[in-house]
Amino acid sequence: MEQLCPYCGSVLSYEDQCTTCQSEVAWVKKCYFKSDDYYTKAYAAAKQRKLTTAKKLLEKAICFNKYNIAARNLLGLIYCEIGEVALGLKAWIVSSALEKEDNIATEYINKVQSNPKVLETYNDSSSLYNKALKYLKQGNEDVAIIRLKKAVSINPKFIEARVLLALCYIQTNKLRKAHEQLREALKIDRDHTKALEYLERLKHEGLDNIQSYEQE
Repeated sequence: MEQLCPYCGSVLSYEDQCTTCQSEVAWVKKCYFKSDDYYTKAYAAAKQRKLTTAKKLLEKAICFNKYNIAARNLLGLIYCEIGEVALGLKAWIVSSALEKEDNIATEYINKVQSNPKVLETYNDSSSLYNKALKYLKQGNEDVAIIRLKKAVSINPKFIEARVLLALCYIQTNKLRKAHEQLREALKIDRDHTKALEYLERLKHEGLDNIQSYEQE
């Protein structure tokens, strides 16, 4: 993508001064280069299914350059891959607003919006997840488990629901089921922080040392 002057919007040349408004833009170019570097690293992480790492790197890429369209589009794909379609759609809508022509984000948006079942599934699973959180705060793990199992069944990629379900299983001493959910979550995102933490503690520390959802 072309580098643009933040002062006047003109395309920047190789010089450290904007040829249109004469503003000093060396710092702008550094931001663009930093953004591209973060995107490159994020792309490599995503190929290895280290989606948590990729997501953090893409957020940094966008922070350094809000016009990094490739970073926004990849972030949208990652959100969809972890079962959070609405956030993916949001990333693409912003992307398409920033660059209207020849932007693959438009195709992604059309693909999602042409299949209302996708958004319906996400909305239903998200609603079940939020209800489960409320039940957990009331100390009702059994009902929360029912809601989370349903959320995962209709949206198998919904990692946050899987990890919370695993924690519920841990708290109810159903360790085999907890292990299964954590393994499934890590198939999608190999470096999901909480999934790795709970799996490690299951192996080495036992139940008493695992923080409850209220302490996260």
